Amino acid sequence: MTLKKLLLSIAGGLGILGAFLPWYRASLLGFSMTANAFGLDSALYVILAILAIVCAAAIIVLNVFKEKQISKIIKIKDLNKNLSKILLGAGVALLVIAIITFIALQNDSKGFGNVSWGIWLIGLAGVIVIVLPLLKNVAILDKVVIGQTNQGSKEEAKKEEVKKDTKKETKKSSK
Repeated sequence: MTLKKLLLSIAGGLGILGAFLPWYRASLLGFSMTANAFGLDSALYVILAILAIVCAAAIIVLNVFKEKQISKIIKIKDLNKNLSKILLGAGVALLVIAIITFIALQNDSKGFGNVSWGIWLIGLAGVIVIVLPLLKNVAILDKVVIGQTNQGSKEEAKKEEVKKDTKKETKKSSK
């Protein structure tokens, strides 16, 4: 797994975590109350939480599993080309969910409460998924491999040696 995929998977995890953490916090006369989407009195928040969980889970699946494994489950033509578009769509969806929820909670609370950090985590996850692929040096993140065994690195080292040897032989034969 590359560092970029790990960071995107962590962002997906933040999105799922944010769906279950408190979305609303109110204080009145020294008493305080928090509620997540499933504890609020509106079906809108439950639907938004489920959509956030689905989008965040899609981000994790698309980054953890290999393209061959995903293409067995989901039949998408040219999955490798469309993968970045799917991730971008899921990131935008998370950000839109956070914005809609923020606005709805501000209107519903009528000044008695505040949006809590579950929504902020969902929004942060969306921003990470949108912005990370747009960074200038993102190619470096694709080259950093995490969790590779020593055997895999030995095999890659042997492949590199073979490539170097073939380059040397072609240079010698061209002289």
